[in-house]
Amino acid sequence: DYFKEALRTMLSFPRMDRGTPKVLMENIGGEVDVKDLRKAYPKQVGIKVTKDGVLEEITSCWSKREDNGKVGHPIDCPEFIMKGYRNNVCKKGKCRKTVKVAKLGQCSL
Repeated sequence: DYFKEALRTMLSFPRMDRGTPKVLMENIGGEVDVKDLRKAYPKQVGIKVTKDGVLEEITSCWSKREDNGKVGHPIDCPEFIMKGYRNNVCKKGKCRKTVKVAKLGQCSL
């Protein structure tokens, strides 16, 4: 089942609380350093933000198990993710130093 597998993979990340890095949990309603956010994941992830720098999405990438086709272990996200819209924290060679972490239901900071 797709959703069970997605939940299992999220919970397999180290240093996470229900699939969310502690650095995000500790900074809800504030800002987090992009370098610290990247360090919270074992492999390279895409970080997508709004035009105002509010975190929208983190894209993690995974291998596919050969034996059963299920999700395997985390891998570095490929170039098409890192240079695409799912990793817009860096644009035209300039990277944001921090991203804003909205509270649930909060539209902007």
